[in-house]
Amino acid sequence: MKFTRYFLICISIFLWISCGSDKDVKDILSKSDTLLQSNPDSAFTLLESVEELDVLSDETFAAWCLANANVRDILFKEPLSTDYMLRAFNYFKNKGRINEQARIGMFLGHAYNASQQRDKAMNIYLVALDLADRSQDYNLAGYINTYLADLYKAEEKYSQARDKYKEASVYFEKANNLRSRVIAVTNIGLMSFLLNEDAESVLNQYTFSDSLAMELKDSVVSCMVNNRIALFYRVQGKYDLAETYLLKSIEFSKIDIIPNYITLSNIYGLQGKIDKSRELLHEILKSEDNPEAKGGIIYQQYLLEKEAKNWSKALEYYEESMAYVDSIRSAQSKTDLLEIEKKYTTEKIRNENNLLRLKSQRYFLSLVLIIAITLLLIVVFQLIMRRKDKKIRLQEQVLHQKDMFLVKQQLELRQMETELSKKEYELLNRRKVMQEHHTLLEKQNSALELREHEIEKQEEELRLQEKEVEALKNDVNSLKLKVLQNTAISKKIIKCAQKVTVGTDDGKSLLSEADWTSLLNEVNAVYKSFTTSLQQAVPELTFEDIRFCCLLLVGLETKELSVVLSINPSSIRQRKMRIRAKAGLTNAQTTLEEFLCNL
Repeated sequence: MKFTRYFLICISIFLWISCGSDKDVKDILSKSDTLLQSNPDSAFTLLESVEELDVLSDETFAAWCLANANVRDILFKEPLSTDYMLRAFNYFKNKGRINEQARIGMFLGHAYNASQQRDKAMNIYLVALDLADRSQDYNLAGYINTYLADLYKAEEKYSQARDKYKEASVYFEKANNLRSRVIAVTNIGLMSFLLNEDAESVLNQYTFSDSLAMELKDSVVSCMVNNRIALFYRVQGKYDLAETYLLKSIEFSKIDIIPNYITLSNIYGLQGKIDKSRELLHEILKSEDNPEAKGGIIYQQYLLEKEAKNWSKALEYYEESMAYVDSIRSAQSKTDLLEIEKKYTTEKIRNENNLLRLKSQRYFLSLVLIIAITLLLIVVFQLIMRRKDKKIRLQEQVLHQKDMFLVKQQLELRQMETELSKKEYELLNRRKVMQEHHTLLEKQNSALELREHEIEKQEEELRLQEKEVEALKNDVNSLKLKVLQNTAISKKIIKCAQKVTVGTDDGKSLLSEADWTSLLNEVNAVYKSFTTSLQQAVPELTFEDIRFCCLLLVGLETKELSVVLSINPSSIRQRKMRIRAKAGLTNAQTTLEEFLCNL
């Protein structure tokens, strides 16, 4: 009896533990649902505190996935894994309500999209859309249509994307969701613009979305709509209207206003208001601390100075912007690497801990059965647990080592941030020096005007010198031709060309391999490293093409070449045309022989 009582106690404890996990998670789900609207970050933290997911029942696990995916969607965080979401979807598909099936289907589509499985995401979105429509959840149907449109837009299928945005707008109107409807209508205008539809049609869409945004009185949405209209007018070349709408967008925007200011500066440049554009960029640069935004502003200054043909200042801005870009890329790559390592380590530890918990529960059940059989096997169980404890300690040591490595990486990142601050200080000093140089350049402008007349005279002298150089080049080429023609192999070739009649296109050259080798050596001697220069200039040439080019330098006529190579004159002309095509000689005034002599 005593042994039976111990056995029943162990069974009861085991059942209480296994059922307790579901109860605790349900309490967490209830609390997170209460916090969802007022404090979604706290709700997310609560849901993430659940660790023993594999031991939960299918119902509790599916409810946790739905709640967690909903919070992640609100906070714009990365979706859960496709394995988790697929398990939850299968549960709701069999036992859930239709609106739950639609929502979990949408979140499963997010997971597929995040893992770059766009075809699966498209299919599951369509299933979820049908479920949302049947459950008359028009707001959810509108969002699903928006996600489908985003997928089409990513694949540059703008016509399908526009149709889906239109469907989303209809659903949002039924759901009285004015904010999402405004965004959908604005995206319809964007798709029409990308499809190159007539400007009036695009403008009608934007005007309609602007009127809805004014009714909504949402500054973020109004900022987006006015920005789209401004960009539309900018492409149309109506810079005054583009400026007006951009200023309205800036007035509505509360965060991330730098892109609007840069676009406004670009419009000033297109209007020819260079000084006004410079002043705007200078003002926003002084008030901006974000290195990425500062790099973009300085690059816009480079484009402005380049457009104004102020080359020295443009070069300075370009080098400065590239320095920002390099430092940002370096810091971002290290940050991304640390984040990936952290995620990998966390997931690995979570999986290992879950496996250990599962194994512990299995051993606990085995212990209950062993107690029912004999108490002597408790010693064996203790030995097994000691081994497991040792394994856990070893894993904790490994985890500690990885934590130390992460701390070291963070210290290196802080050092890089310090170096970046030093470079920013150096750039500020350089900007002061550049301003001083600008003042000096203005003083030197008057002196440069006096030198312009002298430069004109020097340019005239330079043109005369160029003519003399061209004449000398022709004399040198003539001399090289004579030197080459006086070589033994050239004389042999010329003699063969004069004695024999035109060939019958049998392809048997009168020159032996030794003759060709001698010809190549003589050509390389007269025209220094001719074959090497020719291969570098025209890599597509074959060895036979290079031989033919060397033969052209001897100065033979087309008929003489056909005699030496035993081919028809028309084949000679075709070979020349092929070599000209490979060399990219599109100028008909430049002969192939002139091109070869000037290599």
